[in-house]
Amino acid sequence: TPNMITPNMITSNDHESYAYSNKTLYGIENNAARYGWAGYFLFVILSSLLGDTTILVACMKHKAFRLHKVIVIVIEHLAVCDIFVAVAVVLPIFISLLADGWVLGDIVCYICSYLCQILQSSSAILICVMVGCKFFILKYPLRSESMTKRHTHAVCASGWLISSCVALIQLGVQWNDVHFSYRGYMCTYGFTEKLWIWLRSVLALLQFFIPIILVFSATIYLILILRNSEGSGGSGGSGGSGGALITPARARKRRQGFITTILTAGVYCLTILPYAVYCTGEREIRVKDGTVFYRLMISVLFLNTISNFYVYSLTVPSFRKYLRSGFGSLVGGVESFFSSSSRHSTLSSGIGTGSEGNELLKNRALKRQVSYYCESGL
Repeated sequence: TPNMITPNMITSNDHESYAYSNKTLYGIENNAARYGWAGYFLFVILSSLLGDTTILVACMKHKAFRLHKVIVIVIEHLAVCDIFVAVAVVLPIFISLLADGWVLGDIVCYICSYLCQILQSSSAILICVMVGCKFFILKYPLRSESMTKRHTHAVCASGWLISSCVALIQLGVQWNDVHFSYRGYMCTYGFTEKLWIWLRSVLALLQFFIPIILVFSATIYLILILRNSEGSGGSGGSGGSGGALITPARARKRRQGFITTILTAGVYCLTILPYAVYCTGEREIRVKDGTVFYRLMISVLFLNTISNFYVYSLTVPSFRKYLRSGFGSLVGGVESFFSSSSRHSTLSSGIGTGSEGNELLKNRALKRQVSYYCESGL
C-alpha cells in the first residue's frame, strides 16, 4: 500500500534522507495559509473546468476557432489534458489541503501519482506537436492541406501512448513506491531505488528540457519563416509547387495561428522550467530548505492548466466573438427570466378580486385582440 505513516525516503548523494510524509516537518501549521493555498487551487479547478469545457464546446460544436484544422485538433487534446489535470491532480490537492492530510484512500493515491506523470508528459508532447504542426503549415503550405483531422488525432493519440511510458517505467522499477507528500499535499512517486539516481535525470531531460529546447528553437524558426513569408509579397513556403499565393484573409489567419501557438508554448515553457530545474537537481538540494520554493513552483506549474483559455481569448478573434455572443445570450436569458417574473408578479398583484380584477382582465384581453387584428391587417 502507499507508504503513509513510515514514508519512503528520497536518498541524496550524501545519504541523507528526508521524510516528505512527516506532517510535523513539512505540514502547513498555519490554517490561514493552508486554506489560502486551497483557495488558489479551487480557482485553478473552476477556471480549468469552465475554460477548457468552453474551448471543447467552441471547437467541436460551434466551430468557433477559425484556425487551421490541425491546430484546432491539438487545441482540443490540450483542453482534455488540462481537464484531466484539474480532476486527477489539482482536485486531490485541494481536498488534502482542506483535510490537512490524505483522505481518499490507497487506490486513489496510486492512480493520482501515476496519472500525474502521464499528464505531465502528455502536455509536453502535445505542445511539441502544436509547434511542429505550425512549423509544417508555414514551411509547406500546400502539403499541409493534405493533413487531415484523422492524421492529427492519430499523432496526438500516439503522444498520449508515449507519455504512459514514464508510468510504466515507474511500475517496472518499484510499483508500490508511492507516498503522500506534505510538501505539495499530493501523492507522489518516491524514487527510492538506486536506479533513479541517474534515471530520474534522464527522464527530466526527456520530459522537460528537450521539449523546452525544441519549442524554443521552433519558435525562433517560425518567426523567421513568417517574416520571410510576409516579406516575399505573400508567397509562403516551399509547398512543392514553388509556394502558394497567400491572400490577406489567409495571411491574417496564419498570423493568428502563429501567435496562438507561440503564446501557448511560451506560457508552458515559463511555467514548467522551474519544475524541470528542481527535478534535475533535487538530490543536491536540502529538502527542508526547498519546501517553500517547491510549493511556489507547484503553484506556478498549474497556471499552465488555466492559461490556454486566456491565451485563446486574447489571440483568436473568432473565439472571442463566440464568448461575447455566448455571454450576451446568457445575460439576455437572465434579463428575460427576471422580466417575465416581474410581469407575472405585477399581474398577480394588479389583478385583485371582484369587479376591479375582472375589468382589468377584460381590458388586457381587448388590447391583445386589437394587436392581433393590426398585425394581421384586418
